[in-house]
Amino acid sequence: MTQADVVWEDGATRANVDPLTLSADDHHWYEAGEALRARAQGFCGSDDAQGPPFDMEYVYSTYVLEQAEREGARVFNRPRAIRDHNEKMAIAGFPALIRRRS
Repeated sequence: MTQADVVWEDGATRANVDPLTLSADDHHWYEAGEALRARAQGFCGSDDAQGPPFDMEYVYSTYVLEQAEREGARVFNRPRAIRDHNEKMAIAGFPALIRRRS
């Protein structure tokens, strides 16, 4: 699923998903099922990761994924941590590594 697939609807976090069935075959290791809309509480894992740009739509989706966590979904890369630990400001926690330009 993508960021646009996760929504708050009818009092629950839901997502448009393509269920996968996994197998031990190295060449055909999964089979995609028919697309459906499912409640996030039943998800065994969701990875909240995105490269640039980090925009407001992304911030809003972290709020929806936080709600999914409260409903019981397992979300990797916790939404609050990603939102609160901006990659551009992360270096501020390591002042000894910052060198001033002359």
